[in-house]
Amino acid sequence: LGISDEEAAIKARENLENKATMSIVSSKAETVVSDPREAVIYNINRYFPYLMLGMMSLGIGHTILITNKKETSDRVNVSPVPQYMNKLTNVIGLLVSGVVFWALFMVFILIYGTDTEIIHQYFPVIAINSLLSIFTSCALTSLLTNYIKTSNTLSMVTNIVGLSMSFLSGVFVPAYLMNEKILSVAKFLPFYWTVYVNDMTYQKASTIAYDSKEVLIALGIELLFAIAISFVSIILSSKRIIKE
Repeated sequence: LGISDEEAAIKARENLENKATMSIVSSKAETVVSDPREAVIYNINRYFPYLMLGMMSLGIGHTILITNKKETSDRVNVSPVPQYMNKLTNVIGLLVSGVVFWALFMVFILIYGTDTEIIHQYFPVIAINSLLSIFTSCALTSLLTNYIKTSNTLSMVTNIVGLSMSFLSGVFVPAYLMNEKILSVAKFLPFYWTVYVNDMTYQKASTIAYDSKEVLIALGIELLFAIAISFVSIILSSKRIIKE
């Protein structure tokens, strides 16, 4: 602005010393003040499916790719163990790892959110919802590692799948800010139903009221997604075994 460095520094300091007032406009007569820990738990739960898909696919998935390499598989196939048992071992390893991650997550939010309303009222729903999300992530990881052979490709595909589902399903952008047409498409993605259930457990940041029937329907759809993706993965894996 044509002023000296000293004057610019003084003006910057003056701006930083200014205090801005903030008001919360609410349609309700009273503003509800909630425990900030509830907002943290809600947002952790919202990002949970994206984080778990990345952890399972980019973490455990790379280990599966190593066991799928021809040199490693040929060495294992020399043993009298059937080839399908090797695939089953990978699936069991995925599930065990996923359950361990889920258990650690549950312990964390229980300790962090002790005596909060969201944990007191909705912990069973949160636990089941996140567990089904883990199963879906395991199924997607198993599906991706069936045909992807390199770590770089797995990382690229996982990021594309995870980010696209997260943007469309309300993980990154709240569902009430999204277009109805986008949400119609998002209903065909597993992440949408995880976020949908999570939104019902924290009405202070959502426009969706808690409904036990809707929760059961959403959890059932999540379970169907996990079963369907696992079924497709099993079929593709069996066809690959027959070809080999």
